[in-house]
Amino acid sequence: MPKRLENDYQTVALKAYFKSERILGVVLTSSADAKSDLKGFSSSEEVSLVIVWYAANGCYLFRGERSG
Repeated sequence: MPKRLENDYQTVALKAYFKSERILGVVLTSSADAKSDLKGFSSSEEVSLVIVWYAANGCYLFRGERSG
């Protein structure tokens, strides 16, 4: 999780994807809580990729991919 998000307090969207790149789930959360929501997605073996966006303007923040 980028450090700049920890004190940002904006709403972000976390989109989790299957390996086939179909959306598995989406969470709207504050940037301050995004770290714990990301851990929730990463605990599922079905999640292959998570992309994080600012919810208000749709700007891309980062993506996290499961290795292996």
